[in-house]
Amino acid sequence: MNRSDAAVGAELATKEAQLLEAGEMLAYRHRDYCGMGLRYAEGRFICGEVDD
Repeated sequence: MNRSDAAVGAELATKEAQLLEAGEMLAYRHRDYCGMGLRYAEGRFICGEVDD
């Protein structure tokens, strides 16, 4: 990874963290098992299974 890749990664991660802290969730939802998702709750970032 070069320096420009790291800068874009940090910027993207910061924006995503801000959205999660604002109550958004990163997940794909459909019927039954939906895979893994990411959210922010109780002062921490949580990665876990997503079900309908």
